Amino acid sequence: MQSATFSETLRMLRKRQSMSQQHLASALGVHRNTIGTWERGDYLPDSKAMVLEVARLLHLNEEDTRALLDASLTTVSTSWYVPFPRNPYFTGREDVLHYLAETLHVASGDSQDRYVAGLRGMGGIGKTQSALEYAYRHQHAYNAVLWLNAESREALLASFQHLARALRLIEQSEPSDFNAAVEVAHWLGMHKGWLLILDNVEDVGLLKKYIPNIGRGAVLVTTRLQTLGDFAPCYELQPLAIHESLTLLFSRSGLKGPSPQEMHLAQALIRETEGLPLAIDQAGAYMEETQCGLETFWTLFQQYPLSFLKERNPSLDHPSSVVKTFQLALARVQAQDSHACDLLMRCAFLAPDSIPEELLGRTTTIDAALRFNQGIRTLLSYSLLRRDPASRTLSIHRLVQLVLRHSVDDVERRSILVDSLALVEQRFPVDMAEEAYMTRGERLFHQAQTCLDWGEQEGLSDSVMASLHAKLAWYALAHWQREEALQHWERAITLCEAMSGDAIETLTSSMSGLATLYMTEGRYLKAETYFRCVLDALASPAYSEHAYWAFALSGIATIYREQGRYQDAEEMFLQALATHEVLRGPTHFWTSVTLCELALLYLRQRRYEETETLLLRACAIWDQPAYHDHPYRAQGLNALAALYTQQGKHIEEVGALLQEARHLHRGSWRDSPYQDY
Repeated sequence: MQSATFSETLRMLRKRQSMSQQHLASALGVHRNTIGTWERGDYLPDSKAMVLEVARLLHLNEEDTRALLDASLTTVSTSWYVPFPRNPYFTGREDVLHYLAETLHVASGDSQDRYVAGLRGMGGIGKTQSALEYAYRHQHAYNAVLWLNAESREALLASFQHLARALRLIEQSEPSDFNAAVEVAHWLGMHKGWLLILDNVEDVGLLKKYIPNIGRGAVLVTTRLQTLGDFAPCYELQPLAIHESLTLLFSRSGLKGPSPQEMHLAQALIRETEGLPLAIDQAGAYMEETQCGLETFWTLFQQYPLSFLKERNPSLDHPSSVVKTFQLALARVQAQDSHACDLLMRCAFLAPDSIPEELLGRTTTIDAALRFNQGIRTLLSYSLLRRDPASRTLSIHRLVQLVLRHSVDDVERRSILVDSLALVEQRFPVDMAEEAYMTRGERLFHQAQTCLDWGEQEGLSDSVMASLHAKLAWYALAHWQREEALQHWERAITLCEAMSGDAIETLTSSMSGLATLYMTEGRYLKAETYFRCVLDALASPAYSEHAYWAFALSGIATIYREQGRYQDAEEMFLQALATHEVLRGPTHFWTSVTLCELALLYLRQRRYEETETLLLRACAIWDQPAYHDHPYRAQGLNALAALYTQQGKHIEEVGALLQEARHLHRGSWRDSPYQDY
């Protein structure tokens, strides 16, 4: 209890004079219960004259009289039961505090209504500290500020006991937890203008059971739960902003006037901790206690991050470290839903943001979908994941990932990574002809890259790794990222050559890709060499009508066309076209590409009628919904415009064709891998 309140001051001074409540009441001419209500903190004396009369009857000196009078005049709260001191390093959260002030109606402490608000978020995000700061900042707006630990039923009942004793509602020796809860509920019902803080609620059912639905006060709940149902609306706490994180780090560490180098390192540290207040506080506390400096700490943190995230002084108000906080949440998830734990572990080896839900398992059946949603609900209830229903993606904090990865042994870690790699490789699009190729690739690109990085660290060198490298290379080339595509294809070929098994599909895909890359750079000799390697690899009769065999033929034909070897080019184009039509059909994407390439050859030879026939056929294929927005369609439109320009006909259509072609490319046409004819 706060010692400066009128109730405490009066009780201390009365007992010091060895005067009973009855004696003082009789001398004042009031009922004994009046003195009791003053000393319990239920009410204050009605006037300054009454306080001065009490001081006279207690024979107080001038100093004590002033103390009693000041307490009666300045103490708005009759009760203060908050078990933590104010955090001197509290930083930011002005939006949160403003929300609480608005929602809990600070200015209406004497209202007959009850106002409720919740703060939710992952462990270490600052829910308790925000509630604590609100209580200290706005304590004078309430007649009482009370705090209950609601983490579990046992913790809540124990808090009721402490609170009931602090309010002098039960005797110190009272054993019944339930009686304490009843007495506190009764007190809340009899008083008004109070603020009740329920910290770390894990079970909404406890609130409905033990917290009466009565008005006349305000209730603030902190929780990791995604929702408190109809009990209270929730405000989700976000990580600290960069400037807030830096302020907290420097104030906590005691670092004054950071140099540009220290500022750079501090920003790097903030990025690694993703603005998690508990992690930043731990880092600052360690630097303050060891005086190691920011540069030394950053070097050590990069090498041993988990060691520092375990460090926590048990004397602090939040004695649990980042690691301990997350480990406790993981243990509860494991005990409650093992499937949820499996989903979470899979996220540990993916990029932390925008994780497509399809990478966490199949939900093709009703049972699987329900099980998946139940697992996600469990993880959301502990704020270990965030879900975006619009994009059907999830996100996870990097520090949660770090703790997860170190919670499993080498065998399990490798198994999870292998499964994740296989699923990403299976989902990643392989052919630019696929519907929504760009969209699907963009959705999975960062996840695929992250899995590959982990695979390289683990020393994986199987066919899945090789295939995913090849797929990423094609996607990079589609975005005209030459260097990245080159690196992925070279790595894929190296992995294929090291494998004793059959990796012909990935090998020919990668060599075809490298050949295409070199061809677009005008390095025809090197491109033809790789195309020839593809033909050699597929020389067996079993591969005589393979897709990459036709692709290599078309590639070499394109090189011959650029070199002016028109007859050789035509023969190979026709052979490739026939193969595509047999393998994929006359209206397939790659059939249309070969039609267009052959048409460009005829255009150079001024064989206009044949050129137009092929281009119109290709454009008819590209007009299908699946291909209508594909960049290759731009090549056909551009070629058709060139044909009409050379012929001097359909001039009114040329501008529209060129404009649509440039729109499809979405950038500078000269920067594209497609030629402008």
